[in-house]
Formats: sequence, structure tokens, C-alpha cells
Amino acid sequence: MLRRFRHWLSRFADQPPQPHEAPGHNNAAALQHKELNQERTLRLAAESELQKLRLDLQQAEQRLAQLQADLQRQDHQQHDVLSESLNAHLEELLRPLATPFAQLLTQQHLIEQQGKELSTKDLLATSRRLWEGLAPAGLEAVESIGSVVAFDPDRHQPLSQATSLINGESVRVRIPGITFRGRILKTAAVEDIALDDASVVATTA
Repeated sequence: MLRRFRHWLSRFADQPPQPHEAPGHNNAAALQHKELNQERTLRLAAESELQKLRLDLQQAEQRLAQLQADLQRQDHQQHDVLSESLNAHLEELLRPLATPFAQLLTQQHLIEQQGKELSTKDLLATSRRLWEGLAPAGLEAVESIGSVVAFDPDRHQPLSQATSLINGESVRVRIPGITFRGRILKTAAVEDIALDDASVVATTA
């Protein structure tokens, strides 16, 4: 019996002493655990916010693509409207010219293919119809043939390249000028006249 007690006592003495936790150890562990939880919460919140931003960016890109498509469609629609308006205006302009142009082509065929001679009256009538059809569009003849005007280099040009004219000099119109809604398309061709001709009265353009 005594031997067994000594044996048990020796075994107990051989065991290393169990460490005792310091009083603040549990508090430090709890604080560390709390900090880990807070860090995990912040990380999850950041990941959630990042995912939300990605979705917002994706929606913004889709909206931008939709706006660009709408803008292109509007541009096409406006282009179509303008084209239709222009075509309608051209049709309105050309419709009165259809008949005189057809007559002109017919007269050209009769002269070139059949060798027929046409009266000056017919040619003048066709020419008059063509001009009357273009006048409503804004085409206008300026400077009547034979009229005497003061030379203006912006509105006139010498009939002969060898002629030198001075601004304001009295000249006679040989070929009228053509304007479109006030803009000069072709200047009138003029030639100089004798300044001592008492019958000539210069007028301003």
C-alpha cells in the first residue's frame, strides 16, 4: 500500500506544472476576435460596394450604348426628312421644266437625226418656257442686253479679253448676267462705248 502511494506521488511529481493563464489573456483574445470580425465585416461591405459599382457601371455603359443608338436613329430620321423635303422641292422646281425640256429634246432630234429645219419662233418659245420655269426658283437675269451701265468688276466682265475697262466707265451690255437669289452665278459681258456719244446715258447697276 505504501509502495503504491509512493509510486503515485513520484508520477505526480514528474508531471510538468500546468501553465496558468494571465488575467488579461482572455480579454486580449476577445479583442483580437472582435477586430477580426470587424475586418471581415468591412471586407464584405467593400466587396458588396464594389459589386454594386460594377453593376452601376455596366448599366451606365448599356444606357450610353442605347443613347448612341437613339442618336444615330434620330440622325437617320432627320436625314430622311431633309432628303424628302429636298426631293419634293426639286420635283416642284423641275415639274414646270419637263414639257419645255421634252420639246427641246424633240427639236434636237429633228435637227440632228432627220435634218429638219425648225423655225426661230419654235426655238424661242421653248427657250422662254425654260426660263419661265426656272424663274420661280430664284434664277434672274440682270442687265438687259443693249443697256448702258457703269462698269462694275463684281457684276461685269469685258466681252473681249483684250479690252481693259475701268471701274465706273460707261459700258454696253452684250450678254446678260445671271443671279440665283441675289448671288451672281455669271457676270454680264460688256464692251466699252465712246464716251463722247451724247445719246448714251450711263446708269448704275
